[in-house]
Amino acid sequence: KYGSLLKYQCQKIIKRNLTLNRVNTNIQFFGQESTFHTDGSFGSWTLLIFANPSWNSSWGGEFVVMTEDKEYLYQSFIPNDAVLFPAHLEHMGFAPNVLSKHPRMTIAYTYT
Repeated sequence: KYGSLLKYQCQKIIKRNLTLNRVNTNIQFFGQESTFHTDGSFGSWTLLIFANPSWNSSWGGEFVVMTEDKEYLYQSFIPNDAVLFPAHLEHMGFAPNVLSKHPRMTIAYTYT
């Protein structure tokens, strides 16, 4: 249900019709580092939601995406915030650091 509702918000931003293809959930604890990966092919989009109800920025958990120009763009982990990005770009989420007693939780909706 939420993936369909969010699809309409994404369509307003990118000005294209979208179809929900996949929903991924992720939970990372301290020490569970991610690796760079893609979520889809060219023309697909991912809406990544930072799902924690609260988060202290000193706990880490940043999101990073590599642009087509090979530049890294970082986004702090902000509770209940989201990032919309082309799914073919390599990206990863950093695990919480040793200061955090809480996991980093995200939900990713991938659309074509």
